[in-house]
Amino acid sequence: MQQDEKHQPLHGTAWTNVDVMGMVTDNSSFRLQDDFHAAVNRDWLATAQIRPGNSSESAFWERMREVQDQIEALLNDTTLSSHEARLAQAFYHAQLDMEARNRRGMEPILPLVERIRSVSSLDELTALLAGDAYLYTTTFADVEPFADKKDSTNNVVYIDRAQLMLSDANEYRSMTAQGKRMKAADDAYFTALLMRVGLTDEEAREANDRFFSLEKRIAEHCLGNDAQAREDFEEITYNPRDLSQLAGAAPAYPLTGILAAQGLDASRRFVLGEPDWLTGLNALYTPENLEDFKAALLITCLVRCGSLLDQETYDLTEKWSNDRMGSQGVTPLARKAYDLTNALLGMAVGKVYIEQRFSEQTKKNVEELIGQAVATYRQRLSSADWLSPQTAAKAVEKLDALTVRVGYPASWPAYEKLSFSPGDSLIDMKLAVKRFESDRARAKVNQPVDREEWLMNPQTVNAYYLPTDNSINILAGILGGVFYDPDGSREQMMGGIGMVVAHEITHAFDLHGSQYDKDGNLGQSWWTDEDRAAFKERTDKVAAYWNNIEVLPGLNVDGDLCVGETVADLGGMTCMCSIAHQYPGFDFAKMFTAYARDWRCIESRPLVEYLLINDVHAPAHLRTNATVQQLPEFYEAFDVKPGDGMYLAPENRLHVW
Repeated sequence: MQQDEKHQPLHGTAWTNVDVMGMVTDNSSFRLQDDFHAAVNRDWLATAQIRPGNSSESAFWERMREVQDQIEALLNDTTLSSHEARLAQAFYHAQLDMEARNRRGMEPILPLVERIRSVSSLDELTALLAGDAYLYTTTFADVEPFADKKDSTNNVVYIDRAQLMLSDANEYRSMTAQGKRMKAADDAYFTALLMRVGLTDEEAREANDRFFSLEKRIAEHCLGNDAQAREDFEEITYNPRDLSQLAGAAPAYPLTGILAAQGLDASRRFVLGEPDWLTGLNALYTPENLEDFKAALLITCLVRCGSLLDQETYDLTEKWSNDRMGSQGVTPLARKAYDLTNALLGMAVGKVYIEQRFSEQTKKNVEELIGQAVATYRQRLSSADWLSPQTAAKAVEKLDALTVRVGYPASWPAYEKLSFSPGDSLIDMKLAVKRFESDRARAKVNQPVDREEWLMNPQTVNAYYLPTDNSINILAGILGGVFYDPDGSREQMMGGIGMVVAHEITHAFDLHGSQYDKDGNLGQSWWTDEDRAAFKERTDKVAAYWNNIEVLPGLNVDGDLCVGETVADLGGMTCMCSIAHQYPGFDFAKMFTAYARDWRCIESRPLVEYLLINDVHAPAHLRTNATVQQLPEFYEAFDVKPGDGMYLAPENRLHVW
């Protein structure tokens, strides 16, 4: 690799962390054999710009903007007459009317603020939490019906702790540099918001301190992000309870009242994610901590509604985001309006998008590619020399039961009962959507799972594997950009969307997905003890390899946290290589190059630091480099030899599936 001193590899790695914004310039030069990701993407990395209000730019962001342009045209198309289109257009255009928002100022949120501030006793706080508080602020618990992990055809109500402001509970135990940066941004933003609704500077600072103090005490009883790396994570977060048991575990904190307010208390079963959290929260729910809880409710209410208020609040919110993640500038109002419309009315937007913009031929093409990937996986599972015939047969059985969904769901939510009234503020509109979604959730209690319901909106640039119904879901949003070109070569197709498809299939057999059977039930092990031990030995080696890669001075990848995604990347590319061998004259170099373009990315350094702690995916440049260097086809395609930066001795190369 020919580089100036600025671009020397960081300590302990063979590659420059080109994910960090500014690491590649017009003078940078990379050999494919030394730093494949940087060499393939050099021109893009040297010229890409992070947009105002963003902290990253990537192939994903490029595709998201393509989808946004298409959907914004629909949001401005007055000829569309469906109820879904009218709902989305009304909310979108109300956001764009900043003049009207400025006239209202903070008025739309003041009634909600007053409800919280007027609380004068723990009984009154309990009444608030067990009322409609869930529509606009935190109840300190997230409650939602979803498929029972151990009875996957039926819904159960899951109870998890609410998201902490610093994301990871470990930050409250030992704060990292990124945690300190986020905390400082929070302090400034929360204080400013509180003063905008009438608190004095002193009162605002006191409320902010109370909120952080309460979160810190709650976090003492919460699992950190690193718990996701535990092999038993699925089991330790599955704790079935009935309503009386929940009441006994929280005699003070009104969990059962919160469930009743949302119409979820009739569930035959509840699954508690973190029993220690509930015990700790209940112990804190005392008259002495009343003002701390009020501060938490007040700040959360303001944070959840800040982007829907006037220009001053909008600008404060943008500054907060910039200070947290190292972004700059203000997100254009149209982009923010699009994002919030997607967030609140995603399936309504998605239905319009699919009807107007999605190609059925694309769906057919991707389904055919999935069929190839499944057939290849069937062969690979059957012939895996480290699996017993018994386990291999069960693995194939699970593969054959895989449900494949491409583009969009087979059925859509019925939005007829949702409407907005003339003169509604954006806060009114948001509350109306929240009530509508709460009614939809209530209707799922004690009902069979609707396996046609999707977890993500179809316009989202993503794909996912769902273990509780053993399905892969390839969303319409990702079927474009560098990921999918209907006129592209076979090699481009396989390195782009083909890798995405095979990656998701592999999740059925990763650290956590492999604990679910073919019907989506957790704990119905289809492994022999010996095979499970052999699997763990292989995944431990994968985690250890990534653990040893330093991506910033003194900061390594958390290979244990990202092992599931890493195994899926390895399995996905291995699957595509197997398919490629079926085609005479297949150009592996083109396929690997297409794969590297999927992961082109630049990020602010604060975002890089945040993702190292909070993201289950490895850094983008490693998703390319550390994956392809495990594959013999890569060495042949680019003549990689000992001494090259991409070289890894055959005996050290990793293979799981």
